Amino acid sequence: MKAFVFNTIFILIVSSFVLHCGIALTPRLTAKFPLETKTEIFRLNLPYGENQNLYGLNVGIVNGVRNDLFGGQLGIANGAHNLIGIQIGAINLTHHKHAGLKIGLVNFGVPLHGLDPNHTHKSETGIGISIGVANFEIQSGNIAIGIFNYGAGIGIGIINRSFLSPLNSEDTGLNIGIVNISETHQKQFQIGIINYCPNNTIPIMIVANYCVKE
Repeated sequence: MKAFVFNTIFILIVSSFVLHCGIALTPRLTAKFPLETKTEIFRLNLPYGENQNLYGLNVGIVNGVRNDLFGGQLGIANGAHNLIGIQIGAINLTHHKHAGLKIGLVNFGVPLHGLDPNHTHKSETGIGISIGVANFEIQSGNIAIGIFNYGAGIGIGIINRSFLSPLNSEDTGLNIGIVNISETHQKQFQIGIINYCPNNTIPIMIVANYCVKE
């Protein structure tokens, strides 16, 4: 048994030096090999932890990755700048690129400066699925499934409100729900009981509607 434990520890140390990756437990109780590495393969955060890059698994109460996450996050609140993988938690957040799956109560896919009411920012791109009670996905190319969906891409829910920056106004969205509301500078297909397109000659339609650009 002692030999097994020793061999396991030795393999982890050698592997981490070779791969230049780290293993961390908590912000205060950490064990990183080698020291000062900015890339980790596993992190357990109790209660909170943040690292630069993670290629593997991020588990804890509050998990943060400043740059790239290739793998998964499991916790109450998860955040990553770029995500290729999966996030499962009450709150999930990505800032830039999202390719994967988010499952939570509230999912966000917004730039660092947030939801700009003046529509001055450029929407980021994503190829992913967000499943939650509420989804705020500014990234075009995303599929949002929930009770309330706000953003670009495809929205499937009870209430869908489309949002798209005028800088990406050539994109076309799709909303399927009971109430669908389009913003003014976006081409949009709507399927639902009440469909609202502010620029159309007849702005409110039943069953289906197609929103023209501003």
